[in-house]
Amino acid sequence: MCLDITEGMKYLVAGYKSGRLALWDLKQYKLEKLIEGVHETEVTAAKIYHISEDNVISIVSTEAKGRVCLIEVSYGGFFSGTTFTKVALYEKRLKTTTTCAFHRCPERFETGHWASKKLVAFGATSEVVVCSMRPIQEIIKIKRPPMCRSKSVPYLDFGYGHSPSKQEYTVPMLAIAWDCLIQLVYFDENEILVKMDGFYCSESEINSVYFMGDSLLMILVDQTKIKLLYTKKFHNGDYTWLDAPEFKADFKLHYKRMIEFTKHAELDCNSVEVKGVRRQLIEIDQDRL
Repeated sequence: MCLDITEGMKYLVAGYKSGRLALWDLKQYKLEKLIEGVHETEVTAAKIYHISEDNVISIVSTEAKGRVCLIEVSYGGFFSGTTFTKVALYEKRLKTTTTCAFHRCPERFETGHWASKKLVAFGATSEVVVCSMRPIQEIIKIKRPPMCRSKSVPYLDFGYGHSPSKQEYTVPMLAIAWDCLIQLVYFDENEILVKMDGFYCSESEINSVYFMGDSLLMILVDQTKIKLLYTKKFHNGDYTWLDAPEFKADFKLHYKRMIEFTKHAELDCNSVEVKGVRRQLIEIDQDRL
């Protein structure tokens, strides 16, 4: 079973093992719509990513067989009641899709190019894809890094900040935590481009990733340890740098060195950088609660 709740605690969507989804109105304590016939197997992720001015509720959902769907729920009037439409974004390509994240846009970036695109990222064990919902199109795909385990789950979160190479201004970013590696992807508002820039290596598996503020990531490592990372201090470039021919001969040694090198992205809770965003850590972006 998977759940997602909208900002303001207005709606909740739940996905079930049977393949059904349920949309709940939390303000009126009622089932708004039981959604059937979309998925054949267990729903692995469901997100409400947009509610229009005329209250059309847009949902994306995934299942392990690879189907990824866009569902739009609307109220058709007194006689027709609540209805829904569905569009399959992917049928079988994204098998074992288990994670999903969408780009939440704060007020200061509402007029940006990428804010209008309504970005959504889907994570399968083989690849991560980022799609625009307006219009519907694939923006970028990232294959599973060869150093990551074949069945490892990619954990995703959108946020804002600076990458190692893009520090002139704050940009929308996607953090992908895959096994023992984190890869950053930034979306440049001025040049209208998408680029992988910044990676971090861990000695243990990363089980969750979350933007706590601009350029500040919180990760869960090995199910027991929480770390704070500063994205500006990630290694510049992308993970393919680790796949270079000169490293393959003794990959374990080079990866161990890279773990030591990227440790400077880890922050002490009393560091200057963390103190500078202390307010964000306490408030944790009210629009996410």
